Amino acid sequence: MNALMLIVGMPLDLPPFILLLGPIFVPLALEIGMDPVQLGLIMVINLGIGLYTPPIGTTLFISSSIAKASLGATTKELWPFFLVAMGILMAVSFIPALTVY
Repeated sequence: MNALMLIVGMPLDLPPFILLLGPIFVPLALEIGMDPVQLGLIMVINLGIGLYTPPIGTTLFISSSIAKASLGATTKELWPFFLVAMGILMAVSFIPALTVY
């Protein structure tokens, strides 16, 4: 589910994604025993990462134009933040005690 959310999160914004794929993911998550709060947090983090992931990330284009920098330069400086976000996503995905207590 994480990989699909990351891929779909690149071209699609948060509200349309939740409206389109939320009804598919919620029953699936409940079937495997995942808490809906944990699923919601995973979806928001995934889509947040997708918004600034190249090549389609919309906020990447916006931040590049505001900074008057090239996409390559912006992406190069983005890697540490991307790695931290992926670490947080993996922690929230695989350690349910972080979100549900």
